[in-house]
Amino acid sequence: MRISQDSVYGCTDFRSMPRRQMLQAGVLGTLGLSMADLFRLQAEETMPTAGASGKKIEPRAMSVIQINLPGGFPHHESFDPKPEAPVEYRGSFGVAKTNTGDVFSDNLPVLASIADKITVVRSVVGKIPDHGLATYHLHTGYTPSTVIDYPQMGSIVSHELGARGELPCYIAIPGKNASSGGTGFLPSIHGPFETGGDPATQKKNFKVRDFSLPANLSLENLQRRQAVRNMVEQRIR
Repeated sequence: MRISQDSVYGCTDFRSMPRRQMLQAGVLGTLGLSMADLFRLQAEETMPTAGASGKKIEPRAMSVIQINLPGGFPHHESFDPKPEAPVEYRGSFGVAKTNTGDVFSDNLPVLASIADKITVVRSVVGKIPDHGLATYHLHTGYTPSTVIDYPQMGSIVSHELGARGELPCYIAIPGKNASSGGTGFLPSIHGPFETGGDPATQKKNFKVRDFSLPANLSLENLQRRQAVRNMVEQRIR
């Protein structure tokens, strides 16, 4: 007896599921997600990001400058003043109206005038009552552990994207913050290039550490040392 293809699949519009999606379904079940959620997420991944014109927006940012302010100003006295909150929570400063209709602290009038070019995230919550440990959590995405050390953001970017051209992928000025973590379980090559100096404080006297020869070392002696090192490396290889 000939068995039709329709009787094998049950109906003509049945959507077969590859083995990979079956495995994903098992994982999703443990996360409380359904296959409908999976298909929706997959569809969103393939959809182009569009602006008001409906045209695809190509990413333009190629680099990120992260400014870390340990012990900096509190959020309710800067970007989230909470003017309608009780007095004990709202802070002691007034507010400045932004060009988007929001409010910043009156300490930030210039930033308030260009608020449409800034994204303020007010939903970050920390549950670690310790500045050092909370900084590690913020920069790595993980709470500190005695079992494993996690890499921080700059090291992850270095590992995943690598360097562009001759410049280091990850630069720390003047040096890395010990509280923010290091390379973690990644190779040390993904650690930051530390300038050793701060142009904000040294001004015209700013120098990158180890970019100039010590007073007691001539260029000729340095070249001789490099020649010996290269000879040793060739023998090892």
